[in-house]
Order: sequence, then structure tokens, then C-alpha cells
Amino acid sequence: MSEPLDSPQAVLPEVIAWIDLEWVDATRAILEAMNGEVRLVAIGGPRVAEVIEMAHAWDLPHFDDPRQLLVNHPTSFWLISSMKRLTLDDLALAVDQGATVLSLEPFVEQMSDPGELTRKLAAIRKNRKQPTGVTPGNLVMLGGLVDSPGYVATAGGIEMIGDNRLLRIESLGPEPTRSGRSLYARLYDVWRTALTLLPMPEKIDASLADPQMTAPGPGKLSLLTGRIAAHARIPEGGAAIIAVSDQHPDEWAVVSLSGAGGFMRVTADSYELHLYESDDREASDQLVRGRTVTDLAVWQWRRLLSRPDFTPADARAATHDQVLACCHACLLSARTREPERPEKFLRLLGT
Repeated sequence: MSEPLDSPQAVLPEVIAWIDLEWVDATRAILEAMNGEVRLVAIGGPRVAEVIEMAHAWDLPHFDDPRQLLVNHPTSFWLISSMKRLTLDDLALAVDQGATVLSLEPFVEQMSDPGELTRKLAAIRKNRKQPTGVTPGNLVMLGGLVDSPGYVATAGGIEMIGDNRLLRIESLGPEPTRSGRSLYARLYDVWRTALTLLPMPEKIDASLADPQMTAPGPGKLSLLTGRIAAHARIPEGGAAIIAVSDQHPDEWAVVSLSGAGGFMRVTADSYELHLYESDDREASDQLVRGRTVTDLAVWQWRRLLSRPDFTPADARAATHDQVLACCHACLLSARTREPERPEKFLRLLGT
């Protein structure tokens, strides 16, 4: 690093970080890349050598209690590696303080989480009867396909693809300690992307590709590991095929969408579009292997800094409960070896 992350700098947005052991390298890479654009003021995380050493190396205080971290250091951004040791109340407190919470992993896992989180955030906004001078913050999952440079560059091209869509999405990469992304985060991001392009699936038929691995119990999405493939049947025409892995040596993410009007292929940092009727073809730079999760996270964070009006996918795409329902349907289908209906999980919540 060119200079300590806590060195005096001219009015930079302040950030605190909560780091779990598996994400130490990924979080460090993001913070080093953002040095000079934000100012790190404190580090939180479990009391393990790797996290404590990072705080000491940058001459920053370390907290093993997220509430103390937030109360002692209200900042513009809170970068969290995962929700492993955090609660929805911790997120609500950060948002109430005006922080934008940036996470490498999904904010929710249980089907009840989205509704509870929504109620907590709505209560924060409702209870502000008097101006406080602090605007409530947001929740943003970093490193995803739908907010990647390639996807953003497609602009209105998606609408030209037409109906009867066939969608294929792959998100492959190494384990979290190397990539900064768990298998659950990949599955969540794939369905978050799919639901911006297609309606909610009627049925999902999923399989674990590794014979020696078994799907974890109900609700244990964060324990998923290995390789998963799934086929989704879309109402009134359309289909989706997804594949995710945390056992791949390199990072690879691609979206392919074919419809009545054309074909589009998007990677994390490039795209191509072919419209059938006019035979128009459009492409960005040559398609290459997608950027790493940490590279995407840095790009997206910089976009938030340069475009305060930019609305990230978590605020504009399908709701968390729909994405979660598709993830849970995949998990259950992998266990039962039968197709499962995502709607079943939404009905349990009365939505």
C-alpha cells in the first residue's frame, strides 16, 4: 500500500469494516484498492489473529462486538464480509446512522429474514418524525453480475430480446478464502440476476454435481459447497438454466439470453448483442474471463461514490423474498431429487 489507511486525507468518506476469517484476503484487497478514495477508521471481526493483525498493521482499533463498532464509529460506509456473526438489528442500526452497508454476501438467509428486515428499515424511516440531519442508509451486495460493468453497459438492449426467453447463467469460482464469494452468494446472485430478466419460475429442478457432497438441511444455504446445476420452468413460455460452483480454479461468470428478437451474451466486463430481424450486431470489448469478485466490488463501490443517484440491484430488482424462495427451492430440490416450487416458500410467509 502506498500509505496507511488511517493517514490524514482531505474529507474522504469514512468506512468501518467487519471481517470474518474466510474473507480476510478479499476484504483487504478491496480496502487497499479503495485507499485514497475512502478512509478506514476501525476494523471489527472475531478475535482471531488474522483480523487483529490487519487492524494492528493499519494502526486501527479492533472491535469484536459489532454494536460497539457501530456506536463508536458511525460512518458513511460499513463494509461487511458476511452476516456470519451479525444480526438484522446490526444492519438496522447502521442504516439508522446513515451508513450504506456494503456486503460480499447476501444479507438474508432464512425465508423470514426479508420481511423482518423490511419492517425494521420501514420503522426507521417512519419514526423520523423530526428531521435529524441524517438520511437513512442503504444495503448493497457487492460483486454481483447485475451491477457489473458488462451488464450495466447493455442498457436497453435486454428489452430488444423479446419474449419466449431462454436464459443461461453461470457463476463459477474458487472457494471463499480465495475468491471472496461463497456458493450461496453465487446462487443468490444468479437468481437475483435471473429475476430481472424472467418471471418467477413455476418449478426448479436442481442437482448437486458432486456425488460425495450432500445438500445441507433446510434453511442452511450458507453451508452449501460444491457444484449445483438447476433447470427452471417459467410460466407462459421461457426457461432458465443455472450453474454455480465454488470449486472452479478461476473466476467465470456469464449470462446468455435468447429470445424471439435476438441473442445477448454478457460477462462481468463485456457484452455482445445480435438482433435477428435487422441482423444488427453490437459488442463491447472482446469477451474475456470475468473480473474477480473483489475487482467488481471495487468498481461498484466507486460507482456509488461517483453516482450518488445510482440505484443498485438490491433496490431495483426482484425482492429479497423472491430470490430467497428460488435459492431454497434449489436447496430442497437437491435434497429430494424432485422439482420444487419457489411459490411454496412464499406461501409459508403469506406473500
